[in-house]
Amino acid sequence: MDLRSTSNDKTTEQLIVLLKALRNNRQQTITTDYIESVIAGKFDIQWIPENWRKQIFSKEKDENGFSIIHRKYFELCILTHIKQELSGTDLHIPYSDEFRDYREQLAGDDVLAEEMELYPTFRASRTTV
Repeated sequence: MDLRSTSNDKTTEQLIVLLKALRNNRQQTITTDYIESVIAGKFDIQWIPENWRKQIFSKEKDENGFSIIHRKYFELCILTHIKQELSGTDLHIPYSDEFRDYREQLAGDDVLAEEMELYPTFRASRTTV
């Protein structure tokens, strides 16, 4: 899929390119130098939550002074980030509305009323909240 950012921040698009480049990589670790060569720019870690950073980054550096990154944890972090971006509508699939309109799958008011009648305990718990 061709995922695109809905804002001017292209970090997630760069991460998708990086994830594709890592697809056939079987090394346990990679370096920030490798990442910067793939994304053709400076690697910004601001998008990585602190808890993930502890798992992703090794305390050691390679022989050239670049940070060592645990590839599997890094890939999981990227996938989690992409999922959050899709959920938050910060990422979208261009022209996806041409295939199916999600609004067609939403239940109407009549269906909601009918379902509420079938489950009176649910309705009672919802009205007391």
